[in-house]
Amino acid sequence: MGPFLVLLLTAVVVATFGGFALLPALLVIGAIAFAIWLMSSIIGLLFHVIGGLLSLAFSLVFGAMALMFGFFLLPLVFPLLLLAGIVYLVTRSNHPTTPQPANNPV
Repeated sequence: MGPFLVLLLTAVVVATFGGFALLPALLVIGAIAFAIWLMSSIIGLLFHVIGGLLSLAFSLVFGAMALMFGFFLLPLVFPLLLLAGIVYLVTRSNHPTTPQPANNPV
Protein backbone atom coordinates (compact mmCIF):
# COMPACT_ATOMS: atom_id res chain seq x y z
CA MET A 1 0.00 0.00 0.00
CA GLY A 2 3.02 2.25 0.44
CA PRO A 3 3.60 3.16 -3.23
CA PHE A 4 -0.09 3.81 -3.77
CA LEU A 5 -0.19 6.11 -0.74
CA VAL A 6 2.78 8.04 -2.09
CA LEU A 7 1.11 8.33 -5.50
CA LEU A 8 -2.13 9.42 -3.84
CA LEU A 9 -0.39 12.07 -1.74
CA THR A 10 1.55 13.23 -4.79
CA ALA A 11 -1.71 13.49 -6.74
CA VAL A 12 -3.34 15.46 -3.91
CA VAL A 13 -0.38 17.84 -3.67
CA VAL A 14 -0.22 18.31 -7.45
CA ALA A 15 -4.00 18.85 -7.65
CA THR A 16 -3.89 21.33 -4.78
CA PHE A 17 -0.97 23.33 -6.12
CA GLY A 18 -2.34 22.96 -9.65
CA GLY A 19 -5.65 24.39 -8.40
CA PHE A 20 -3.77 27.27 -6.78
CA ALA A 21 -1.85 27.75 -10.00
CA LEU A 22 -5.10 27.87 -11.97
CA LEU A 23 -6.78 30.24 -9.52
CA PRO A 24 -5.54 33.47 -11.18
CA ALA A 25 -6.59 32.19 -14.60
CA LEU A 26 -10.01 31.23 -13.24
CA LEU A 27 -10.35 34.63 -11.59
CA VAL A 28 -9.47 36.32 -14.88
CA ILE A 29 -12.01 34.21 -16.74
CA GLY A 30 -14.64 35.04 -14.13
CA ALA A 31 -13.78 38.73 -14.30
CA ILE A 32 -14.07 38.68 -18.10
CA ALA A 33 -17.42 36.90 -17.90
CA PHE A 34 -18.64 39.42 -15.32
CA ALA A 35 -17.45 42.34 -17.47
CA ILE A 36 -19.26 40.94 -20.52
CA TRP A 37 -22.43 40.46 -18.48
CA LEU A 38 -22.19 43.97 -17.04
CA MET A 39 -21.50 45.47 -20.46
CA SER A 40 -24.49 43.68 -21.99
CA SER A 41 -26.68 44.81 -19.10
CA ILE A 42 -25.62 48.42 -19.50
CA ILE A 43 -26.02 48.25 -23.28
CA GLY A 44 -29.45 46.66 -22.81
CA LEU A 45 -30.44 49.41 -20.40
CA LEU A 46 -29.22 52.07 -22.84
CA PHE A 47 -31.17 50.48 -25.69
CA HIS A 48 -34.22 50.33 -23.43
CA VAL A 49 -33.96 54.02 -22.53
CA ILE A 50 -33.24 55.08 -26.12
CA GLY A 51 -36.15 52.96 -27.36
CA GLY A 52 -38.49 54.55 -24.82
CA LEU A 53 -37.42 58.04 -25.81
CA LEU A 54 -37.77 57.24 -29.51
CA SER A 55 -41.22 55.75 -29.01
CA LEU A 56 -42.27 58.85 -27.09
CA ALA A 57 -40.95 61.11 -29.85
CA PHE A 58 -42.59 59.07 -32.60
CA SER A 59 -45.90 58.97 -30.77
CA LEU A 60 -45.82 62.75 -30.38
CA VAL A 61 -44.94 63.25 -34.04
CA PHE A 62 -47.59 60.87 -35.35
CA GLY A 63 -50.17 62.26 -32.92
CA ALA A 64 -49.44 65.78 -34.14
CA MET A 65 -49.70 64.61 -37.75
CA ALA A 66 -53.07 62.99 -37.07
CA LEU A 67 -54.27 66.13 -35.31
CA MET A 68 -53.22 68.34 -38.21
CA PHE A 69 -54.85 65.94 -40.67
CA GLY A 70 -58.05 66.21 -38.64
CA PHE A 71 -57.85 70.00 -38.64
CA PHE A 72 -57.34 70.03 -42.40
CA LEU A 73 -60.38 67.80 -42.91
CA LEU A 74 -62.69 69.96 -40.78
CA PRO A 75 -63.75 72.22 -43.70
CA LEU A 76 -64.83 69.09 -45.58
CA VAL A 77 -66.73 67.70 -42.61
CA PHE A 78 -68.59 70.86 -41.56
CA PRO A 79 -71.06 70.81 -44.50
CA LEU A 80 -71.78 67.14 -43.80
CA LEU A 81 -72.37 67.90 -40.13
CA LEU A 82 -74.63 70.79 -41.05
CA LEU A 83 -76.60 68.59 -43.45
CA ALA A 84 -76.91 65.82 -40.85
CA GLY A 85 -78.10 68.36 -38.28
CA ILE A 86 -80.72 69.76 -40.63
CA VAL A 87 -81.96 66.28 -41.52
CA TYR A 88 -82.13 65.42 -37.83
CA LEU A 89 -84.09 68.56 -36.96
CA VAL A 90 -86.51 68.12 -39.87
CA THR A 91 -87.22 64.50 -39.05
CA ARG A 92 -87.59 65.30 -35.37
CA SER A 93 -89.98 68.18 -35.99
CA ASN A 94 -92.37 65.89 -37.89
CA HIS A 95 -92.72 63.60 -34.90
CA PRO A 96 -94.20 65.39 -31.87
CA THR A 97 -92.86 64.36 -28.52
CA THR A 98 -96.11 64.89 -26.59
CA PRO A 99 -98.56 61.99 -26.74
CA GLN A 100 -101.64 62.65 -28.88
CA PRO A 101 -105.08 61.35 -28.12
CA ALA A 102 -106.01 58.30 -30.11
CA ASN A 103 -108.65 58.53 -32.84
CA ASN A 104 -111.09 56.01 -31.46
CA PRO A 105 -114.61 56.59 -32.68
CA VAL A 106 -116.40 55.20 -29.64
